[in-house]
Amino acid sequence: SCTKFVRAMSSYTPADGLVDPEWLQQRLGKVRIFDATLHLDPKRNALKEFTEKRIPGAQFFDIDAIADCQLKLPHMLPTPTYFKQCIENMGINDTDEIVVYDTHGLFSATRAWWMFRLFNKNAKVYVLNGGLPRWENEKRPLESGEVKPPTTPGHFYVNPDYSMVRTLDQVLDLIDDFKKGKTDLTVIDARPKGRFDGTVPEARPGLTSGHMPGSRNIPFTCVSNPDKNFEVRPREELAKLFKDIDVDINRKEPIVFSCGSGTTACVDYFAAHLLNRRAPGSLAVYDGSWAEYGGKSYTPYEKTK
Repeated sequence: SCTKFVRAMSSYTPADGLVDPEWLQQRLGKVRIFDATLHLDPKRNALKEFTEKRIPGAQFFDIDAIADCQLKLPHMLPTPTYFKQCIENMGINDTDEIVVYDTHGLFSATRAWWMFRLFNKNAKVYVLNGGLPRWENEKRPLESGEVKPPTTPGHFYVNPDYSMVRTLDQVLDLIDDFKKGKTDLTVIDARPKGRFDGTVPEARPGLTSGHMPGSRNIPFTCVSNPDKNFEVRPREELAKLFKDIDVDINRKEPIVFSCGSGTTACVDYFAAHLLNRRAPGSLAVYDGSWAEYGGKSYTPYEKTK
């Protein structure tokens, strides 16, 4: 249940990390494009769909594979060495302009955007506003068929900024300080309201439902407008999402984002980024998210009464 919005005009530029389909179409063949679609529905195969239909020149960014597969949790951050290897194998250089999109509109593309930013803060990486649904609705070109891997590897510099990520222990420390009245906890949970409230069971079996004590909820679906080709809402509307849950977007302390498995947390993170919250370490994603937190016997949680 998103806030009722009043229409307001507000434009974004590539400097914000967001580009429109028109901008991308004018640069086809010059920029590097990734389809970073992830499906929660096990019946859907993102790579197969990508082979059948994609933006011309796109490569597939496999969030499940460009990950630390040693961990039992879904698509956790890879090591810097492995990220570098995956990106260079796709022929990407750190001087390239990179555009990421997904087939939902705004769901998993921001996870790839966040990963690029975490491993190289100077990466020129943008999210396609409205993703594939808007691209298709605007009747822009598509292609299909197998994608041949590049013949020459790229050169991509990595220098990770781990202030952009939080671990379970760090989150538990935050909750502990919050309970002792030492801090105003700001963990924003991007899951749908029913899962946050604990009135709907979790998608993954074996997890408790509910939320971290003191956390607040901005369902990731509120960041874009499904009635307007999944375009990201104007800044005034994004600011209202934070204001309505009593979060001061200009607070000095970090804001931590969580979700089911660290993917849609990046949508809310991106919304805060668009509100000019750009200082190093001011935003972070709890990578394990509820897949980790809700699976432990000792983590405190609440349900909305």
